[in-house]
Amino acid sequence: LIEYGKKVLKALGVSNGAAHLEFISNGGNHRLIDIGARMRGGGDPWFYSKVYSIGLMEAIYDKYINNGRNLKNNLLLKYGIHTALNTSKSGIFRGLTSNEKKRLAQLPLLKELTLYPKLNQPYKKTTDLLTSIGVATIIGEVKKEVSKTAREIHIILKNHIGDWYENIPSDIDHCK
Repeated sequence: LIEYGKKVLKALGVSNGAAHLEFISNGGNHRLIDIGARMRGGGDPWFYSKVYSIGLMEAIYDKYINNGRNLKNNLLLKYGIHTALNTSKSGIFRGLTSNEKKRLAQLPLLKELTLYPKLNQPYKKTTDLLTSIGVATIIGEVKKEVSKTAREIHIILKNHIGDWYENIPSDIDHCK
């Protein structure tokens, strides 16, 4: 199982840094129950479990080690976006206003919003995951509503991240 875990991490592109393997043992039977590595946080394994019918590690193993033989059994259960919050401008993070917090809390499809900068911390214009200022996870039953929620987040956070057009794909990631 440890060798399998190493292969999965290699397939994910993890060669340096923290990673973890979790096992469960029952009467001599050992099972791998979780494997992961974090790059600036995020909820990818959780997100994947809510959107697809098989686990993230099963899908990664199947794609990279098993030549995709079982991916046809991977059913999409819901629509969702798990996206980095890239910025179209540099600035200083002044924190969310109470109105912005309230408006974000009223978005039922927004399952996770993580903003990385600390109060009054500068941030730079970015187009990649490692330097984004945050992560948003949106999951719902209707594709149009997921897309609408992404646009609402854009409107609410526009003062902080600028023009968010590059973060709203024309076709929602992980769609049926």
